[in-house]
Amino acid sequence: ATTERVKAGALIVHRAHGRGIANEEELLAAFGRLAIGARSVDFASMAVREQVQLMARSRYLVGMSGAGMSNAIFLPARASVFLLKPHQYYGQYLDGFLSTLGLDWECWQPPSGQLQWTVMDAKRCQPGNKAFGEAACTRDQVTTMDVSVLPGMVHRAQGPQPSARACQEVAPPREQLACFQLCFPQASTRRPPP
Repeated sequence: ATTERVKAGALIVHRAHGRGIANEEELLAAFGRLAIGARSVDFASMAVREQVQLMARSRYLVGMSGAGMSNAIFLPARASVFLLKPHQYYGQYLDGFLSTLGLDWECWQPPSGQLQWTVMDAKRCQPGNKAFGEAACTRDQVTTMDVSVLPGMVHRAQGPQPSARACQEVAPPREQLACFQLCFPQASTRRPPP
């Protein structure tokens, strides 16, 4: 693989369900203003061979943290990944993966916002159930990216060496999460013993 900068454009990972970018069209236009061709792709509707060929010609990969971003393994050397995470999303599995690949990558997360939760498994929300997990509730993971930060991200990605810029992630106690409070109202109002 060459270490020269890849000249191809950007791929924005589109998901029909789950984590997504609410202002995908605005993001496409922002790349256009930077004279970078961009297109939205839905890997779920593509053959693996097509995914690999498309990734091998791309300079930037942009998308919400999730399995679709694992296609970064097929990016050429010196490509860059812009990893988006919903507000208060704490998964870091892709951070290590992207660093291991030696790719330039940067995480972006909205600085604030009201997290929306949906009860996915009402059985887990029943009183007396001590097992609380992700399957009980899920975040509304559609995020609006602040496209005004894109020029800075692209500029940093054009540096001489690949770098990793992770999101700062500090997980609150589960009792402070809206979904936990919805599922276990009694537990969330108790105060810890002195």
